[in-house]
Amino acid sequence: MLSISILIIEDDTIALDELSQLCKKESFTVFSAQNGKEGYDLFIKEKPDVVISEISLPKINGLELLEKIKQIKKETPVIVITGYTNTDYALEAIRFGAIDYLKKPLNLDEFFIALGRARDSVVANKKLENYPCLLLADDEDIPRMELASFLKKEGYSVSQARNGEDVLNLFKEKKYEIALLDIKMPKMTGIEALHKMRKMTDDFEAIILTGYGDESTAIQALRDGAFNFLKKPVDLEELLVTIQKGIDSIVLKRAFKYKMRELELANQIITQLTEDEKNAIIIAKDDIDVIKRKCNDVLNTISDNMVIFDEKLNIITSNQSFKNSFGESQTLDHDGLIKKLYIQEQIQSKAIGSISHISENNLQITLMSAILKIQNKKNKVFLGIIK
Repeated sequence: MLSISILIIEDDTIALDELSQLCKKESFTVFSAQNGKEGYDLFIKEKPDVVISEISLPKINGLELLEKIKQIKKETPVIVITGYTNTDYALEAIRFGAIDYLKKPLNLDEFFIALGRARDSVVANKKLENYPCLLLADDEDIPRMELASFLKKEGYSVSQARNGEDVLNLFKEKKYEIALLDIKMPKMTGIEALHKMRKMTDDFEAIILTGYGDESTAIQALRDGAFNFLKKPVDLEELLVTIQKGIDSIVLKRAFKYKMRELELANQIITQLTEDEKNAIIIAKDDIDVIKRKCNDVLNTISDNMVIFDEKLNIITSNQSFKNSFGESQTLDHDGLIKKLYIQEQIQSKAIGSISHISENNLQITLMSAILKIQNKKNKVFLGIIK
């Protein structure tokens, strides 16, 4: 199981307790503070992997705290929470390096997406091994314990339940990627438990275990949201393959949600940048710093290692993900970076004020072509991703 710590800074005691409980269910080690100064001191002391912070905090506000955290440990994913109707402060936090923002009252789906993106960032930066959690439910003790022992040897974290009610109690307390549910159990069947679990979240896959003569019920379970079903006694190799396919399904679903959120944040920032006439894309020829900052605002919302460079492989600008991975590189022509480069698209020279649209894997990234003013117009400029 991953060991990831999170610091929650919230001056509302009830909200702090609710956030703590949600994060504990997601298997985070939780630290908490009720003002910015206390949160900053706790960050220095405990060095948490992730931070969730209210923007409006006593003693040190959330934006100041974000800046301090990024100065100490810039790779720390920070999620900000705002009670303001206007999202300007939240988007400003994104531009300063926050990974996401949430509005009060919290939408749980949005909360878990933000938390998942933060977790993935930590796993990638720390090169952690991710061991999925399984929930195994069967009222036959000996077969269940033998199966649990086998799965633990395969590297899975396994919780056991003897009936449908135990399944729900465990599911409420902890996050599971895969639920292995016997159809026939006391108190509540596996199908009934699955229906109740789906009402809590869809962020898991269920595999139904069936006995002889239960095939029609198992097929109905597939229609009701189960990922697959296996006949008992279970073939162990088939079980491992099915579990892995279920995990792959979850990973793909999460990745899609995370990319959609990144797109949403990028679009919000672009809208904010272009609302005011002073922040319009038509920028003075000599205002190169402003151009770079605006392009970086967009690039920094993308989790891939994005870089803009010229024909000589000189880096014009790059996003924070690239800097975290490769430092303040000035050129791609070293350390084997060029071998990892995927040229996404050439940014064509256009008149200032126009927009270049670039897409990859349905992720729409909008960049201001004013970036071309940074280099001589005769030079070609490219957008690339380091895989």
